[in-house]
This record gives sequence, C-alpha cells and structure tokens, in this order.
Amino acid sequence: MKNKSIHKSTISEQQTLKYRRFVKIYDREDRCDIPKSAWRPLTDNAYLQTWKGVLLEKDPMQIAAYPMLLYELQPKTIIELGALKGGSAIWLADHLELFGIQGEVYCVDNDLSQLDEKAKTDSRIHFIEGDCQEISAVLPTELLSKLPHPWLVIEDIHDNLVGILEHFHHNGLQTGDYLIIEDTNKFMWEVWDDWEDQELIQRGLRKMDDLRSWSMKHQDEYLIDTYYQDMYGYNVSKNWNSILKRTSINEQKILLEQEDKKTGAKIFLASMEYIHIKHLIKLTQNPSTINVMDKSGFLGLEELKLDETKKFIQAISAYACPYSRESEILLLGIYLELKGLPIGYVILKGFNMDLLTAEVGMAILDKNYRNKGYGRLALNRMITYAFNELHFQTIGAMVLRSNKKIINILKKNGFVIKETLYKSWSMSNGELVDMLWMELKSKT
Repeated sequence: MKNKSIHKSTISEQQTLKYRRFVKIYDREDRCDIPKSAWRPLTDNAYLQTWKGVLLEKDPMQIAAYPMLLYELQPKTIIELGALKGGSAIWLADHLELFGIQGEVYCVDNDLSQLDEKAKTDSRIHFIEGDCQEISAVLPTELLSKLPHPWLVIEDIHDNLVGILEHFHHNGLQTGDYLIIEDTNKFMWEVWDDWEDQELIQRGLRKMDDLRSWSMKHQDEYLIDTYYQDMYGYNVSKNWNSILKRTSINEQKILLEQEDKKTGAKIFLASMEYIHIKHLIKLTQNPSTINVMDKSGFLGLEELKLDETKKFIQAISAYACPYSRESEILLLGIYLELKGLPIGYVILKGFNMDLLTAEVGMAILDKNYRNKGYGRLALNRMITYAFNELHFQTIGAMVLRSNKKIINILKKNGFVIKETLYKSWSMSNGELVDMLWMELKSKT
C-alpha cells in the first residue's frame, strides 16, 4: 500500500549497512568508491606512518575500523601473519590493553631480524619465526587447538593465500571468529606496477581473485561484514571484500526467535529461500486467504503465478506511512519449525534513515495457523529487532479501519492510533475505505 503523495527518496547504499550487514562474496563487486588514480598518492608515504615510533603501515580507514572491530569482537586471540618491524603487533596489543580485553597476540614472520627493539621486548606479543608457505608447520593444529576464542586472524604476507585459508578453515576457525585478508585492493597493486619487486606485484594482483575463488566455495561459512568493509564507502580501504566473519548455515537460517512464556508457543523469523516464497504465493491462491488479503488492502495477490516472486515481494513491500521512503526491505518468513515451510511473513519497509523511521507489515497466510498468536509473536520480535539492532526510533503501521484483528495485535504491542485517513484506500471492488495510521516509539 503506497501513499502516492509521499515524495520518494532512494536510500543510499551507505545508509543500509546496519540492516544488511553480513553478505556473501557472490553479492559483492571487486571495485572501490575511490578511483584508481587516487591510490598512488594515498599509499606513496606509507613508510612514514608509525606507532610509538615503529613502522605501522595501516591506511586511515583501517586505523579507524580495527579498534571498533576489536571492541565489538573482544578477541581472546589475535594471529597476525606478517610482522615487518612489529608496529602493527604493538598497535593491536595496545588496543587490547586499552579496552581491557584479556587476549594474546601471536605474530608470524619468516625473518624476525627486522623487528624493532620495542617489538622484540614487548612481552605481550608472541613472535614466531617461520615460513607461511609451510603454515601447518609454523602454526600446527596442536598449538591452534589451545588458543581461546574468539579469534581475529590477519593475513598480511601476500603469499600462499589459499593454503593459509584452508589451514585456518580446517584447524580452528569457529563461528563468530573474524578473518581479515589485507591488501586485496586491485587498484593499489595496479598503480604500483613500476615497483622493483615485480613478483610481489603479481602476487598482489592475484590476491583478490584468489580470495574470491576460495570464498565462493565457502560462501555459506564466511560472510563479509559490510559495516566495517564499507564504513567510508564501498570497499574504501586497502582491503577489498576481505573482512570476513565465520558463520554457519544454521546461524544464517535462524535470524530471530520468539516464545510466548505463558503458552509455550514459539516462532522463528528467517530469510526465505526461493522455494519458500513460492510456498507463500501458493497460499495466497486459497479462497479464504484471498478474502483475508483483500480485506487487509492487498490487491492482485490472488492473480500471481508461482514463479512471480518479485511481484509478490513488490506487492507486500509497498509503503503507506507519511514518513516512509522507497528503500530496500527486510523480509522474513514466519516459521514454526526450522526445517519447515513458512506460515506467513513479517516485513520492515519504507526506511527513512533521516528520521530513523520504518513501517512494519505482517500476514499469516496459512489458514491453519491464524488466530493462534503467531502473528503477534512475529510482530513483537521484528519490532524488538528494529529498535534494538537497527536503531530505529519510530515504527509505523497503516491498516484498514475495519481490520479489528490486526489493530488489536498492534495495540497489544504498544502501537497507538495517530490519525484516521477517511476514504483513502481503494479496495479491489472500487470501494473507498478508511485507513488508520498507527505508531510505536522506541523507549530508548
């Protein structure tokens, strides 16, 4: 349902980071918002950058993002491959200490003679000399199995990338751990094609391709954290598409869970596969569902074909609240069992990131599960997620004045009626009916 008098404002990619934070490599492009020509001057004086007088070599975006990730992750173990002078290891250890994190830093390099004296004498850092071409010998399974989680693993040696990824994948990385592959920015390597070490340049040029190839094989297990990856624009860093979080298929499936403590009823909200959306479309063909959906103000769903998933999503994504804006959506199926089919859906739409507002919609499409409290549970969980995780301040809902059931559900969730819009919606039979605009404000 869309109020056509509302000015449309397309939400920017940067503004959507909070609600589509973790994505697969398949959904990402190997590009950067900063043009290639800018990367030579941006990296020309990298060797002038120090931490406590020791060479650091982190770009400004890394310096800003790493501390935030460290504070959020609270890593018990940091493993850095590539030491050089040891400045980065000192920097990481300092941040653990600053944040009060009881963690250990392990740093590997094939030539520790290059270390600055400050690094050599830093008791917080475990320096290990060894060739990462033989990563299993340098960091054997016996050692890794003893290191506490969560981990932050940082690869910064530009050699044997696939072998390193495979080693950590099979020997220690757990759900919730982070893996960062540095210097995957193709532009950076291309503008330095006149560098004397051409072997290094060629390895650097292949790095993003090698990472993408490996990540495609593991895209259900490693997701790109776009919150840190795109903090200053799409891939604006020396690291392209390479801030990875170890996850699991189950973790992606179960997004949200809600239980009624009085009745024991439980629902799960999760992103839907194609076949699950087709199942919802099939449910809309049921005569009782058509009647309910028509009374709720949804037009044309009964005419959809099973393969018209985009039209289905478009129909339920239309917004109506006065402050809503055209935007991406958050659409989740309502499940009673993790391996079952959805009985309905709940959706957040019309995001207005200037006002921190959004509109919510919900429907139980399977007639066998209506009037059992599942819709109320789903709505309650989505609202909690919108306020606590997405940080919206106001959630709106536009409903038919005659739809007493959904109005009561909204009221039980704390919504209040803000305005009655008389004869503002045209039903499928051409009748103009009244709408209610309802709102719920965040308590924080």
